[in-house]
Amino acid sequence: MSATAAIRRSGDCWHSSTARGTRWPKDERDSVSSPRLEGFLARLYTDQTLLEAFLRQPEAVAREAGLADRDAAMLATIDRDGLVMAARSFRIKRQVARRHRWSWLQRR
Repeated sequence: MSATAAIRRSGDCWHSSTARGTRWPKDERDSVSSPRLEGFLARLYTDQTLLEAFLRQPEAVAREAGLADRDAAMLATIDRDGLVMAARSFRIKRQVARRHRWSWLQRR
């Protein structure tokens, strides 16, 4: 059995955006990939003010966003450098896409 097959069969999911050694259970009852959590992560990537507040007080900001205590505690262990890098990358991609879209419209 390959290493990845063993991980898949274990029922746990390792996410690169979490601190080393942190497991996020894959069980639906744990609501780790709930729409509310996914929406909050998307907002962290796109809202600089929210991201800065989250970096100061991750659990409090996550709870204010309506996340369960367990999800808020899990998010407090997220790789903050990776989160900031991803947010910056998405911001740059949005800026490039806007410029590209604007230049395309001007050519018409």
